[in-house]
Amino acid sequence: MKKIVLFLVNFANLALAYSEACSIVADCNANIEARLSSLESQNEDLVAKMNYLEAKNEKLEAENQQLEADIGQLKADVVELEEMVLPGKTPATVEHI
Repeated sequence: MKKIVLFLVNFANLALAYSEACSIVADCNANIEARLSSLESQNEDLVAKMNYLEAKNEKLEAENQQLEADIGQLKADVVELEEMVLPGKTPATVEHI
């Protein structure tokens, strides 16, 4: 009978220890899940910002190309006007600052 009682006490202690270990693991898992969820949310925000910046960059590149084309046309217009106004004169050069 004494052996049975000791066995039951030891079994109860093991069950209690297992229960506490499971509780700790469950807490860790919940903590990890919360951290993972937070990181996923931050990642989604960063992806959205990156997509916005990529779209803005494409728009600015297109605008830059248009402005460069306009500058080229203005340079050609200046040369053409100088030839009309002052025929025979050496044309001015347009330099980048």
